[in-house]
Amino acid sequence: IQDSQKLENGWLTGLNCRMVTVDETGGKRHQFVYQLDDPKNVLNEILAVGMNEYLVIERDGESGAEARFKKIMRIYLDEATDVGGIEHLDAVRLDPAIQVVRKEVLIDLLDPAYGLAGDDFPEKVEGLTWGPAVNGHPTLIVVSDNDFEAEQPTWVYVFSL
Repeated sequence: IQDSQKLENGWLTGLNCRMVTVDETGGKRHQFVYQLDDPKNVLNEILAVGMNEYLVIERDGESGAEARFKKIMRIYLDEATDVGGIEHLDAVRLDPAIQVVRKEVLIDLLDPAYGLAGDDFPEKVEGLTWGPAVNGHPTLIVVSDNDFEAEQPTWVYVFSL
């Protein structure tokens, strides 16, 4: 909220999202900037890979054929600037001295190679967890949220990494 712009309809928008980490031994907190690809995108779920490496879901709010951005991003905090001492960041621009978290696309759920995109693709891909290893490779389980709408299915996707 502190780093976004409020639109006329009351919705918040911006590119810069704070990510907070807490050291489990000493409780020391750090704040880093995850920069969205589009101000209409949102972040869902963060899953730890290692000490400074995470998977996050960045997605738009569209479903079916209207969906344009549904990606599992792999992010790295090791070079990111701790912005915990900065009270307010601009919603779009950042001081060039601030290094955002480095990110790369791990899985583009709309990539035609997966055969998932289309009229039935869900709006809210919102959950990540590790599954059992298959043939020595970890699996990633990705789920959608149907908002308790009985006629809307919950989708479960499993990827072998």
